[in-house]
Amino acid sequence: MIKETEVAKFRALRFSSADRDISELVAPPYDVFDYGDELDSKLRSNPHNIVHILKPEGEGISKYKNSADILERFISEKVLMQEKKESFYVLHEEGQKHTRTGLMAIVRIDPDYNRIKEHERTKKTPLEDRINLLHATGTNTGPVFAVAPDRDEKFIKALREDFKQENLLYDFRCSYSGAKTCLYKTENNIFSEILRDSVLYIADGHHRYKTAIHYAREMQEKYPDKDEKFNYVMMYIVPCNNLTIHPTHRMIGNVTRDQAKEILEKIRENFGLEKRKNICIPDSGSLGVYFDNSYYTFSSILKGQPDTLFLDEKIFKPFMPSEMKLDYLSGDMDILEDLKGKVDNGKFQMAFVMAPMSFEGVKKEADKREMLPPKSTFFYPKVPSGLLMYRARL
Repeated sequence: MIKETEVAKFRALRFSSADRDISELVAPPYDVFDYGDELDSKLRSNPHNIVHILKPEGEGISKYKNSADILERFISEKVLMQEKKESFYVLHEEGQKHTRTGLMAIVRIDPDYNRIKEHERTKKTPLEDRINLLHATGTNTGPVFAVAPDRDEKFIKALREDFKQENLLYDFRCSYSGAKTCLYKTENNIFSEILRDSVLYIADGHHRYKTAIHYAREMQEKYPDKDEKFNYVMMYIVPCNNLTIHPTHRMIGNVTRDQAKEILEKIRENFGLEKRKNICIPDSGSLGVYFDNSYYTFSSILKGQPDTLFLDEKIFKPFMPSEMKLDYLSGDMDILEDLKGKVDNGKFQMAFVMAPMSFEGVKKEADKREMLPPKSTFFYPKVPSGLLMYRARL
């Protein structure tokens, strides 16, 4: 029985590390890769990778039973072990351009979004997928990524105090992000106190959080007199001053060259275009568009509002044909040559280059309860799925 608290320790389900390379067992979140792509194939080549549970193979509803069966087999074969004591976990990641530290914990679900706030719209298909998976397994295979305000820096200081060698569980280089990843276990109760009155802002995992709400409501109907594990969701909580946020660029496919040219002319007529010598990340309040080996920037007319909202409301809805296909590519300057190449080789017909949102911008929209278009933010790097798991079932 979990004690009545907002942020709590938990008995994590995790891979036994005695004779296994953890970097080969974790995976990025389910929405970062597609069935059959290069990363998916690489992950599935290891029979014990979390991908077999996170993104099960099979047809229709039966694939979720496959996931549950694999999970139970991993437990019975001691590939996965459950901790005997409840703990908090500190996750520290170091990359070439970033360092990030956060807390892995379970958090009481807030179905009214008063203390856990969202900022991004969810989609029906991935939500149904995650609900089916949680029903089948009763397990959070990856955390909801949330951000906590930390003006006095008490949270980040407490996290750093738990970088102790005796607390170290895993130390590896993440195979898909390249980040040096260290996971520490601690029983320090200070985190419950520090975060007790914090408002948490969902950075990534809106579908996972909405799935947890759905599951908790169903379980509460079955067990109205119980306050149990299903009322909590696993979260990775990061101080607001410890973030790297990348933009997510939009690539447009399934339009003809003439249609793309017409869209560009409509942007020029309505918002103006300034041709640039080189493709680059624009400043906030401006957007870039790449077409026909040329790069232009233009300014948003929705002053003080997110650029992704301007793109959706003032360009996509009025100018784009219904058959348009939209794809995403996240990253900073390093990714732009890749984006340019995808347009130059004809895979996409044009691309919109975005500026990153700040946490303050995310917080502002969440506090207003304004929902942004999907992929408005990319909090880098993605938190590994399968690093820790939480069994929410009775």
